[in-house]
Parts: sequence; structure tokens; C-alpha cells
Amino acid sequence: MLRVHGPRLRVIWICGAAGAGKSVAAWALFEALATAGRRVAYVDIDQLGMLYPAADADLGRHSLKAEALAALAPGYVAAQAQVLVVSGVVDVDTGPGTALAQDVDLTLCLLSPDPAALRERILARGRDEADAEEAVAEDAVLRDATFVDVAIATSGLSVTDTVSRLREFCWVPDHDPDVAVDAGGRWCEVHGQVVCSPSDMDVVVVTGPRAAGSSTIGFGLNMGRWRAGRRTGFVDLQQLGFISERGSRTANETTLAIGQLAVMHNLMSERGAELLVVSGQLAVSDRATLRAALRAAQVTLVRLRADSKTLREHVHSRAEGNQTRLAGDDLLDADQEHQDVVVASALDEQHVLDASAADDAVLEVSGRTATDVIAEVDILNFG
Repeated sequence: MLRVHGPRLRVIWICGAAGAGKSVAAWALFEALATAGRRVAYVDIDQLGMLYPAADADLGRHSLKAEALAALAPGYVAAQAQVLVVSGVVDVDTGPGTALAQDVDLTLCLLSPDPAALRERILARGRDEADAEEAVAEDAVLRDATFVDVAIATSGLSVTDTVSRLREFCWVPDHDPDVAVDAGGRWCEVHGQVVCSPSDMDVVVVTGPRAAGSSTIGFGLNMGRWRAGRRTGFVDLQQLGFISERGSRTANETTLAIGQLAVMHNLMSERGAELLVVSGQLAVSDRATLRAALRAAQVTLVRLRADSKTLREHVHSRAEGNQTRLAGDDLLDADQEHQDVVVASALDEQHVLDASAADDAVLEVSGRTATDVIAEVDILNFG
């Protein structure tokens, strides 16, 4: 990777105990910087550590997450990001422990509610008193940690207030667009404009139109393998591609996400994974890029297909908050008009895929339970 004088990427890692408001504040910061015209990227650190069973020496997968962040940083630099917003937990004993390149500057920002507010948030999530006490104890340790650069007492602050405080630390480094950067770093090769993983570890991609259920099915497939003791990695493709367009609120770049996927593929292979399961939307034109990025691997694309009734049910469930909440999900609390737009767009997308993605293994999910579909995907790929 080319070295330049001074930092070229500003990493703002927002950490805290469970219930501290890390994800909400980090996403709001990402949107605020994007709206202000910054070229800003976002990643949830927990999305970088989904490899189970965990190694005995890294049960919390903190080392894996830190290594993944360092490995992905060159890709964000190559994509011209000025700031990378990271949300998620850190190891309370050792801190982030990530060996970022010298042209990447990291600031660790702790969000710290008062103990009573933190306890109330944990209990409101349906957790018990022991979980609440654990969160309060973790917050106390982090407030005294020497590796924390900035601590913000958030009690009494709105999300907007918290973001205003965080923006004080988001100065933007100079960025020379004419300087070439190796997006693959030491982890991957670059052929033409495509970042490529050298690993031959098999990959299963669960895809389909939006709201068909690719995340639910992909993650469920992983859960079954994890319970069976089969070391398997999981990546949500869209979670690797959050980067803003200048002057717009947010965007998701599939080309960036696929390059970062290649990095994660090689990293998880080196960490002993037998298989990588990927979920996410893929346009017809993205399939060739994905196969090129994973050129040494056997890649199986499983495309889910759903009728309008099933898509509407899935969209409504997400709007009601009945599924896992992920960054960038505009369906959360969406009104009926927006839900209808998403369903119509998904049906259009499905029509295009039916006409052009002939090499996919297609599974009809309409009216079926997730358990039933997961079992069929398992049989399809592993016999």
C-alpha cells in the first residue's frame, strides 16, 4: 500500500456498553457527514466478526474484528472515503488493538450514559437485572480505560446533540484523488479494477430481490452449521458497502462491497473457516464482478423468489421492527406508501433476475417458513 505524509482516512470508532446508543449515534453521524458533503463510509464492527465456532484464543472475536478493520481500511481509502464511522464494542481489557496503516488515524469515542439510564435501557430490551448490572460495570471500566480517546456523557443529550459532539472530532484529512492506493492491502490481489481473494474456500451467496429474505435464510444457514461445530463465516454484503456520494445523504456501492467481501473471504479462510455464507442483493451485472473477486473459489448463487403477498408480509414485518435491525434499513417504521414502493421495486427487480440470471439456483419461498427454506438450501449445497 502506498504511504503518504499524514492520515488519509479518519476513523471514528464509537464504542460503549450494551445499550449505550452506539449504533444509533454512529449511523446518525454517518448521515450528518454525508449530508454535509463529506465522502464518508460506515461499518458495524460486529458485522466483521461473524465466524463461529470462535477460536479458543479469541472467544469474543475481538482480534478478528480488529484485523478485519485493518484489512478493510485500504478499500475505503481507495474508494476516496475521508472518514470511516465505525460502531461496536471493543475489548474492555485491551481496547481496539487494531494495527491500522500509518495513513489511517483512529479516534475511539466512548458513549457513556449515567448508570440509571443505562440500566433502564437494558431492562426495556427485555433483559434481566444481571444483564443490566453487567452493562453498568462495563461502562465503568471503559470510562477509566486509557485507550479511550474521547468520552461523552450522553445522559440528557439527544441523538442530534451527541452527533454534534462527535463531529468536533471529525476533521477531514486532505485527499489527493490522483494518488493510487492498493485497495487489497496485503490481503488480496488487484486484477484490473477488481480486488480478488486468493483463497479457494467455497462460498454460498443467498440473494434475491429486496425483502425476499436473503439475510434471514443466509444467517439461518450459518446458525445450523455453527451449532454443528462447522466453522463458517457469514457476511452481509450490503453492510460492507456503505459510503456516501458527495452532497447526498447515503448510498451503497456494490462494487466497494464486493471488493471488501474478497478481503473478508481471504481473512476468514486464514482463520480456519470451511465455508463463507454471504447474503445480499446482487444485480445481474454484479454477478460477474463477484465471481471475478472470488475467482479461486467455488461460488454457488442461491436466488430466493417470492410472490407479491410474501414480499408484502416481509416488508411489513421489517417496518414493524420484527426482524433484526441493521444499519441503513429504511423500512424500519416506514409508512404504507413507502412499503408499497419497496414491494413494487422488488417485483420489478425479480422480473429482471428471472429474465437474465439463468445460472442461479432458484428457490421459491412464497408461503414457506424460514426453517423449511433453510433446510432446502442446506440440502442443495451440501447434500
